Amino acid sequence: MIKWSYLGLTPYDKALKLQLELRAQVQAGEAPDYLLLLSHPPVVTRGVSDRGNDGLIEPRERFEAEHIPIFDIERGGKTTYHGPDQLVGYLVVDLKRRGLKTRVFVEKVAEAVVAVIDSYGIDAHYDESDPGIVVDDRKIAFLGFGVQKNVTMHGFGLNVGRDLKPFAYIVPCGRLGRKITSMEEETNRAFSMYDVYWRFVTAFASIFNDEVEEVFVDAESMV
Repeated sequence: MIKWSYLGLTPYDKALKLQLELRAQVQAGEAPDYLLLLSHPPVVTRGVSDRGNDGLIEPRERFEAEHIPIFDIERGGKTTYHGPDQLVGYLVVDLKRRGLKTRVFVEKVAEAVVAVIDSYGIDAHYDESDPGIVVDDRKIAFLGFGVQKNVTMHGFGLNVGRDLKPFAYIVPCGRLGRKITSMEEETNRAFSMYDVYWRFVTAFASIFNDEVEEVFVDAESMV
């Protein structure tokens, strides 16, 4: 059983604290696996290989002026941006309980994201060499996980809307000049975040061959 919840627009710090709390419960054997779907107010996150000013093009004063906080977090990958036009998925999953290696788990998550994008008529595929989903040479979704005591955290970000400007302030995924796109950029159509996240839940349940149950999770109570 996978429990899932859509949290809407949630500040990054609250979502991070919620993941840590759920991970502790899963590691203790007190909870099932969780899938959290949400969006963030503008924020930059950096994986373990980017620290200091690594991954940033604009000076920190630019981020401060535009109210874009920067978080250094314990996940793989480098620097990326999250914003309200992006669907983010965080997965708190016990790999040992599921008999999965980390690489296989990541591939399954990528497969679910690709299935969602393809369902809208966008030809996307998983780029294992630069973990994420691309349309030709344009990156449309990002993957980055951390694993502690066989339990995952963090997840993916799928660009749905057109607000991609802050990607120009960073070196996305460690590649200067990386072309970034979104579902709306590729199709010139508007998409409902509600429809996108429901399609992901359906694809995720099918690919992981498990039942899913929607539950209420209160990220706003995190302090």
